[in-house]
Amino acid sequence: MTETPWPRVRTGGELELAGREWLHTNGAGAYAMSTLGFMHTRRQHGLLVAALSPPIGRHVMLSHADVTVEARGRVHRLASHRFPGTAPMPGYRFLEAFAQDPIPRWTYRLDRTPFEQTLCFAPGRNAIVLGFAWGGRGPAKLSVRPLMSGRPVGSLVSGRPARMEAIAVGRGSVEVQPVRALPPLLFGHDGLFLGAPDWWRRLEYSEEQKRGVDAEENLWTPGVFERSLEPGETVRLVVAVDALPTESAEELEEEASANLRWADPGGTRSGSVRALSVAASSYCVDSGKRPGIIAGYPDRAVCTRELLMALPGLYLVRGQDEAARRLVSSLLDHVDGLRFETGIHEGGGSDLGGSDVPLWFLEAARHLVARLGPRDDFVKSRVYPAAQRVFESVVVPVGRGDLWLDEAGLLVCSGSTWMGPGNERRRSGLAIEHQALWSKGCETIADLAYAYQHAELALDAERNCRKVRETFIDAFWCNETSYPFDAISETRGGGDAWADSSVRPNALLALAVDPDLFDEDRARTVLDRAQKDLLTPRGLRTLSRSDPRYVGKRTSDALDPGAYADSGAAWPFLLGAYVRASLNFRKDEPKLRSKLKRAVERAIDDWPVLGQVGQAADGSSPHRAALGPSHALAVAELLRTLVWDLGL
Repeated sequence: MTETPWPRVRTGGELELAGREWLHTNGAGAYAMSTLGFMHTRRQHGLLVAALSPPIGRHVMLSHADVTVEARGRVHRLASHRFPGTAPMPGYRFLEAFAQDPIPRWTYRLDRTPFEQTLCFAPGRNAIVLGFAWGGRGPAKLSVRPLMSGRPVGSLVSGRPARMEAIAVGRGSVEVQPVRALPPLLFGHDGLFLGAPDWWRRLEYSEEQKRGVDAEENLWTPGVFERSLEPGETVRLVVAVDALPTESAEELEEEASANLRWADPGGTRSGSVRALSVAASSYCVDSGKRPGIIAGYPDRAVCTRELLMALPGLYLVRGQDEAARRLVSSLLDHVDGLRFETGIHEGGGSDLGGSDVPLWFLEAARHLVARLGPRDDFVKSRVYPAAQRVFESVVVPVGRGDLWLDEAGLLVCSGSTWMGPGNERRRSGLAIEHQALWSKGCETIADLAYAYQHAELALDAERNCRKVRETFIDAFWCNETSYPFDAISETRGGGDAWADSSVRPNALLALAVDPDLFDEDRARTVLDRAQKDLLTPRGLRTLSRSDPRYVGKRTSDALDPGAYADSGAAWPFLLGAYVRASLNFRKDEPKLRSKLKRAVERAIDDWPVLGQVGQAADGSSPHRAALGPSHALAVAELLRTLVWDLGL
């Protein structure tokens, strides 16, 4: 890892290097994202993807801002679109380097003359500032042509839909409203606007082609902004939804830079910790009306399970205690009994469900208590009562809900798990990691109940914790594989009894969450098997490579992501469990911490989005990135592991 938190790439005009992706966010759900050469490859790419109902309601309001620079009789077009059956437009050949230091910055070489472009969000607002700086000895002419789609982030504009295509020109501003149902887009400038409405047709997105879905889009332009550029001068164009900011473009840029630098913990920390800390800020939605965690860019919104799993790494490790309180408080405001929201969906609204989410809440509560202490007013007034409700709903259920205890005191869960859709039937029963979440959650509740002098609840929680730990090994240990069952049926002794002996990483999750479930010999056996069958340079596989159902490579992006995720993809976030389990049961191994540090830092590097960590990779070499290109949970867990577990 480089000893700076900001990603830098020298592209040298190479198409492959210009195809790397970058990401910049506003802290309220909006983002800008594309390739370094501005050649969009995904339908979710755009320069201003606004969150119209923060943190959701995301629409691609400004897709491109095509730049042309004319100097000394030469015209340099920097656009790099791809159209069917032709080579990409060659604007990427002028691109020398990209740096996010801290705002995204592109350096071009135009006939040996430097030209620089920057982009930044106004923090918390659907507004960006585009900057252009000319390094020539004489003047140049700058032209910027906005290309607009005005559509939900997951759709495409095809044909020529019915549009208003309204343009209102004012002094220093232009207001454009191409779609009646959406707010207008305003441009603040100090140059000349030449209205010339037109359509750019059949722009092609290569990642959509790989998925086997519609991959072409038509974009509308209202005209061109022109401005002379003097040597050493920086010109700025502000683009905003609904209304232009009252601050100057320079002030907005300074505010954005200061916010981003604040996310860097500084030179006393390792380069990997600094880089992950900066990356972590991309997912935290703290400035909107409703706090949240964006699960991943560019196509995921807020997932409650992943929010709870990522909370320690994104907030507590970084010392963001007050923001963590607001986040959890908002989450608890939307709980109906035991039923947490599954998340905040992009189309608006949310469902109540996610049967294992209450268990992950207990795990998040454990970390909050460890960080804030039982005497913290928020822990006492909000976290403890919510944890108590979860406990009582499981131990004394009113009817049969999503979570209940079997006769042995083990936890039964009726729905999906973190491994995603498609595994409900296979794991609808007693999943191994759920036992650890339950036993450790009971321990947390007992500790809090004793602290608050609720002796009866404390004793009841202790009994439930002890019951799981006493029966766990007999129920879950598989002698044939010398590894725990991944899931078992509720009625092991009946005619419908079943057990899944797949070698999967959930045993490691259980071992990391509650080491007291395992004796030392079995714990070491689990670690040895996981290292042999599951560990990769990118993370841990979800299925042993020796299993006949193992899928080592996602040969087609059309392959169902849920099925692929469950069949051997390597997930970086699982390295956190591997590290914690190793530190608990391999303390005598020489240079253990340095080995684990290298494993984590190796998993951080070289993902599609610069400075970010992807959701998963192929389980087989060369471990090509797969599924989501940037993942909050991966960033959170690797950061937590480096700081809390490895002490970096």
